Amino acid sequence: MLLCSALPDAFGKGTYHMKSKRKSDWKIPIGWIVFSSIPVGVGIARVTGLMDGVDIPKDSAVLFGLPLSLFLHIVGACVFCVLGAFQFAPGFRQKNRKWHKIAGRILVPAGLTGAFGSVWYAMFHAQLEDSSIVLIYLQITFGLAWALFIAIGFYAILNRKIATHRAFMMRAYALAQGAGTQSVLLLMLYAIVGEPDKLTTAILIGTAWVINLSVAEWIIQRKRPAELGRIAAPVAAH
Repeated sequence: MLLCSALPDAFGKGTYHMKSKRKSDWKIPIGWIVFSSIPVGVGIARVTGLMDGVDIPKDSAVLFGLPLSLFLHIVGACVFCVLGAFQFAPGFRQKNRKWHKIAGRILVPAGLTGAFGSVWYAMFHAQLEDSSIVLIYLQITFGLAWALFIAIGFYAILNRKIATHRAFMMRAYALAQGAGTQSVLLLMLYAIVGEPDKLTTAILIGTAWVINLSVAEWIIQRKRPAELGRIAAPVAAH
């Protein structure tokens, strides 16, 4: 038995398997970061334009005097999406338990900032850019849902409910990544029919959030509570 167990390492197969496992551990986080690159890039460019006061887009010019809501949403969402991507690398989390705890302390306020910044912007500033009333209500609804999911996830981890914590943080991350799906759908629509009207744009943006949330829910339901607890076990150690 000892000889058989030693064979993989003797021939290098065990080492290859470990390296392969480590590489696969990073596929999802890297994918999320790449997926976030378009909205994050647009967000950074928009914030930079607002702060510099140079080459401000027409739809952002009215916010130059009061950009705080948009600024908070963009910064909070960018941090939540990029840093949150690393939570999808279970091997990395298990080896860096302190990092996972520190990252969580950053992600919760960042996510809440992004969510409430979105709601604040939709309620008081979106109408200044002549946004569709449908889009405004969608932004408020999904922004509040994003904040609620984070709050439930945070409360769950305080009570050591690992599966609940993981499920609701995954739902929150799905909503935060809505901008990525929205970018893809809007680009596809532009390519097919050209620039859509306000109502079509609003419906497409809302559809993106529903798609992300549906996929997250499908993944959550496929995972048994025991598996969720095992994967997120490092959190329970704190």
